[in-house]
Amino acid sequence: MLLPGDKKRDKEVSPTHTMRIPDRYVTPDGDRVDVGPLVASFDLADVLSLSSLHKKGEFYVSIVSTDGKNEKFKVKSKHFKKLP
Repeated sequence: MLLPGDKKRDKEVSPTHTMRIPDRYVTPDGDRVDVGPLVASFDLADVLSLSSLHKKGEFYVSIVSTDGKNEKFKVKSKHFKKLP
């Protein structure tokens, strides 16, 4: 989910596609844990629309795990050079 960088605005953009890359790890207790990354794709028009809501064009990516934990990280305008 993408959120605008300006916390006063409320808009969400959901991924068009997600893919889990499995990378299994065995803990010292013998439990098997999948620690592989999750890759998400977003429609570029949606990303640009969201970016336009903030004066610098920045926004947050919010990831909610299956156990309800929420992690956010900010996408800064300097990262836009990497977009297609």
